[in-house]
Amino acid sequence: MGMELEAVLLIISLIALVKFSTLTIKNAVRFSYLTGISQFTVGFFIIALSTSLPELSIAIISSFQGNGALSLGNLIGANISDMMLVFGILAIAGFSLKQRDTEEAKRIILATSLIAALLLILRMSDLALGIFLLIMFYAFSKTIIKSGVRVKMRFSGLRSVESVKVLAYLLLSIVCVVVSAYFVTDASVKIAGAFGLAESAIGGTILAVGTTMPELSVNIAALRKKNMELAVGDSIGSLMTNFMLILGIASVISPIAIGIAAVAGLAMFIVAAAIFYFLLGRGRFGISEGIMLIIFFAAYLLIMGVAGAI
Repeated sequence: MGMELEAVLLIISLIALVKFSTLTIKNAVRFSYLTGISQFTVGFFIIALSTSLPELSIAIISSFQGNGALSLGNLIGANISDMMLVFGILAIAGFSLKQRDTEEAKRIILATSLIAALLLILRMSDLALGIFLLIMFYAFSKTIIKSGVRVKMRFSGLRSVESVKVLAYLLLSIVCVVVSAYFVTDASVKIAGAFGLAESAIGGTILAVGTTMPELSVNIAALRKKNMELAVGDSIGSLMTNFMLILGIASVISPIAIGIAAVAGLAMFIVAAAIFYFLLGRGRFGISEGIMLIIFFAAYLLIMGVAGAI
């Protein structure tokens, strides 16, 4: 009876995830229209920050418990998932980026790659590096938000009330996405365990995708609604949020030692970032690029499994 209940919960959670993801995109587009903030910036800042709540919660809890390595591994995996899995699925449907958005994405890819290289050199993320990462996050966020406001926002009268109301709906729908994703992941892990799958296999597949599921579901909804700027902003913003804001907070709470598994993960991230940067330069993602990204993600899971990281 237990597994039947988990199956029902999984189906209900999946339906809720799809529904709330669609509502999130609808509210985000409306908020962009009312305020004059570009969809890329709304996706980059508001949606990316909110859909990174699973990674943030893991980082805070594990850091206070003195197990920051768990948080680092999760952040590395989440970033590779965002670049390879999420963009791979989106690329199969085919999309192109505006020049402005491409340049912003390139800057974030370069910055996160440098952070990964710095971690490989230092073999430690401590208080000083954590503060530096938080400063980086502030600087990048300020620049992107400033460039994303195309018109002067006027918060007065009915327009102001409507903007606040839509923002509240947007944040509420994002919270529902995150909660739905949690129940989907939890039910999937329990069902997989009931079938006797090894913990490493569960961790390397379901959990690797689990913390990325809010971004994935929101981005697929954005693709269906042809709001590509929101999807790209969310995915690229998640990269920055994970490696600057969340890793910065985790490092401030407790120093994180870079072990062998993390070294393998960071090296894979740098390779993934180089591939992604090259594809960004071409400006268009199609079926072949999408398949390439997904194959790399599968290779990452295999390598990390061999390295004993999952």
